[in-house]
This record gives sequence, structure tokens and C-alpha cells, in this order.
Amino acid sequence: MLKIKQQIQRLFGISQPPNTPEPPATAAKTDAQLEATFGRLLEGVKNGWSRGNVLGFFIGEKTTQTELSAWLRPFGEKLLASPTQHEELALEMRQLGDLSCGEISEVAGKIASEILAHFPPPPEAEYTGNEIIEAEFLEDGL
Repeated sequence: MLKIKQQIQRLFGISQPPNTPEPPATAAKTDAQLEATFGRLLEGVKNGWSRGNVLGFFIGEKTTQTELSAWLRPFGEKLLASPTQHEELALEMRQLGDLSCGEISEVAGKIASEILAHFPPPPEAEYTGNEIIEAEFLEDGL
């Protein structure tokens, strides 16, 4: 049947597009690889990355927010099993959440909030009125 179709196409001058190979499927990343990727992402955020840096990170890592978020959800459940041991990690995840750069921010922020709910909020600094503020005026301000 295929040969008949090809003969008819040749007869009427219809060219058939060349067989284009499909791109090779990328192997699924292991949990250890995804954990290392997430660690690099958090390190970048801790060092002051912007939203654009985070989005560019995913391109460079050849991974997606969906893929990393899918790994992060069960990882977060493991963290929540012993939340008091993960305060520093939760603070870093909250930074990522605060960037509001897509699904990974939403998932990280949610997990961070759940972990940090187990800790008392930091005490607010009290103003006693006795603090001395030093200032140096360079111009008249006009």
C-alpha cells in the first residue's frame, strides 16, 4: 500500500518531506539530580538572583519548573515530617517564593510557610526613644 502511494506521488510530482528524526528523548532525572538542581537554584536566590536569573536558570539546566516542582512536592512532605530541623532551608525556600516567578515559587513558598509555621515569629524591635541617629548633611537639601 505504501509503495502505491509513493508511485502516485511520483507520478503527480508530489514530493514527500524527508523523514525527520525525532529529537532524542531526554532521560528522566533522578531524585539526587533534581535535589542538586534545587540546591543550586536556592544558592542563586540566596546570592541575590532576580526573577530573570531564576527563569534563565531553568533554560541552562535543561529542566522545567513543572519537572522540578513535581519533585519538590514529595520532598517538601519529607521536610514537613520533621519541620524543626529545616528552618534555614525553609527561609531560603521562602526567598524563592517571594520572587513570584512561576510554579516553583508557588510550591517552594507554600512548603516554606508550612515549615515556618512551627517556629515563633522573630521578636519585633522595640523603640525606646533613646537611640541616637547620626547623620551627615552634604547639602542644604534644596
